[in-house]
Amino acid sequence: MLYRSSWTELCRLASSYVGSRDIAQDVVHEVFRRLLERLERSSSLRINRSYLRHAVRKEALHWLERRRIRLNWRERAAHAAANTLGPSPADELHARTLAVELNAAVDALPPRCRQAFSLVRIENGTYADAARTMGISVKTVSEHLRRAHSLLRERLAHYAPDT
Repeated sequence: MLYRSSWTELCRLASSYVGSRDIAQDVVHEVFRRLLERLERSSSLRINRSYLRHAVRKEALHWLERRRIRLNWRERAAHAAANTLGPSPADELHARTLAVELNAAVDALPPRCRQAFSLVRIENGTYADAARTMGISVKTVSEHLRRAHSLLRERLAHYAPDT
């Protein structure tokens, strides 16, 4: 009898929290299911409309919290999946554009700077190896690299993050 007489009021209350009539009905059903379990264990339980409203409000808030947690985990999973899929097409385009501009910037370096840069930075050689190959001192290789880095930094400044 209590179920029938309070059903509509409790569904409206639950719906005001969860925003869905169907979910509100599930919330009210869950409250009554738990209530029946408690009545089976204890016959001294006093139930009135105030108790039912409180129980429905609590269950609706609990449902919202579970939904928030599920959405948070879905968002994390989607983010993780996006990161495992590799770079986006926009990122790939940006990387290709940067590679083309970097190659053009290296090609535009003065010949000795370009040679020192290529031997040390591209071929991963040592300063001493570059000095032997170029027939110059290690200090001069260092100076060519300093100049190459300065020119590249200047030419590719628009790719540097704002500081």
